[in-house]
Amino acid sequence: MFTARARRLVLAALTLVTLALLAPRAEAIPSVLRPGTRPWMFTFALGGGINIIDAPSQFKLEQTIHYHFFGRTEGPALGLYTDESFRSNLFIFQVGPHFTYDIQPMRNLGFLISPFVGLGYSVVAVSDGRFLGGRDNAYHFFNIKFGVQTKLVLGNRGFVTFQPFCFDLFAGDDFFMRFDLLVGGGVTF
Repeated sequence: MFTARARRLVLAALTLVTLALLAPRAEAIPSVLRPGTRPWMFTFALGGGINIIDAPSQFKLEQTIHYHFFGRTEGPALGLYTDESFRSNLFIFQVGPHFTYDIQPMRNLGFLISPFVGLGYSVVAVSDGRFLGGRDNAYHFFNIKFGVQTKLVLGNRGFVTFQPFCFDLFAGDDFFMRFDLLVGGGVTF
């Protein structure tokens, strides 16, 4: 049911969570893994958008930028997302505001669990007639996405991220939904 790559990604995320929960006292945590103190985050991620309801499975790129309200790397943040999805003869572009809440489960470790929601606009460009009722053209949709990311802050400058859970819904003349599985990284500033 799941590919070997997807199983490895899930295993890596579970390993990170286990390490965060079982980590020894604060003085044993390397300084490179300490919590971040910078309010801005820029993320670049890639992966797949996987069909759930009438959606094409596609390669996906995602960029987000956030500012944390309280001036540090954890807590509520508001920003902007852009997504691009590719498949032969089909392209999807998404843009909109993005809200996240970065939860730091361990005080001295820069590991964050980040539920998020994004609301925006999507344009779907179709040129092969195999999607959206066989019509070729550009179509416009309201887009809502929600899910959870995990982030591991590195040296208070960068971080790696894994998004194991995200539903991406498109509503317009038609409705479709997909599941996004992404990995990536970014910078804090």
